[in-house]
Amino acid sequence: MPTQKSKVVEHPWGQVDLLISKGNYKFNEVVLGSGHRTPYQMHEYRHAVWMIVDGSGLATFDGLPTDLYRGRMVMIPPGTKHRI
Repeated sequence: MPTQKSKVVEHPWGQVDLLISKGNYKFNEVVLGSGHRTPYQMHEYRHAVWMIVDGSGLATFDGLPTDLYRGRMVMIPPGTKHRI
């Protein structure tokens, strides 16, 4: 399967840059606007891994707040409601 590179999608809360889409994985860079957050969402079958490369903020996982900061990595299993 060919590799797709760099497709930016703008959202009211920021942007998502699809850097790599290959086989059964995708690698995105998500940039949030200051004071914004992503929609509260859940993926039935997909795992997600977040790595915070800059800044800090608050995420919600199944209703529980979690501090995020540069260098933190978070594993999100399928079925977990989440937002950042």
